[in-house]
Amino acid sequence: MPIDLIHDEENEIYIIEFKNGENRLNVGVVKRFNEILDIIENDSKAKCFITIGEGKFFSNGFDLPRFEKFPEERPVFISDFISLVCRLLTFPVPSIAAINGHAFAGGCMLSLAHDFRIMRNDRGFICMNEVDIKLVLGIGMNWLIIAKIGDASTLRDMIIYGKRYTATEAEEKEIINKAVPSLDDVLPESILLAKEISSKKLNRNSFGLLKKGLYINAIKQLQTQQDEIKAYIQSKL
Repeated sequence: MPIDLIHDEENEIYIIEFKNGENRLNVGVVKRFNEILDIIENDSKAKCFITIGEGKFFSNGFDLPRFEKFPEERPVFISDFISLVCRLLTFPVPSIAAINGHAFAGGCMLSLAHDFRIMRNDRGFICMNEVDIKLVLGIGMNWLIIAKIGDASTLRDMIIYGKRYTATEAEEKEIINKAVPSLDDVLPESILLAKEISSKKLNRNSFGLLKKGLYINAIKQLQTQQDEIKAYIQSKL
């Protein structure tokens, strides 16, 4: 499996672990991620979940090499990815992205869809590098980033210029919540944060609805982008 699920029963924390090299995102990965979210959501005792990668990548974004071989999968994947992002933005259980390495493009967006981000400082960058690979973001994906990053100059540098941020730089710009020294610190610090969040005993219904209200503009724009993609897919049938 490209994704494993670990259950810390003592603390009622789930850990989602990408285990597929560069951890690129495709239809199968998104399907598996949603299956895991179903497990977490159906566990009434679950207090928080953490997503982490393996090796030097948190995620290297969309699986572009696969989409070159199977171009018909690309629009289906983007629609599925938007659904996943919207689900994470409103998910009733708190989430932490434990960024163990590079988080590029779609990997960056996946981390931003989580509630919190903790990143190692000794290796890895977080960035939106579409400008470097001659791609364009859909309007909904732009709004996801806008919803999570408040500073206009940071948005400009990140989206238009593809600036790469170390963890320390990303913390200064409030792209992430905390930079930690090394890989060995990422998961322990994420678990500490998860325990702190768990102590609040959040009401799931209130938590999910508050998130929906906070990110409503991004969600609407993402759904509009998704509707356009679905119309395109339908036109090709």
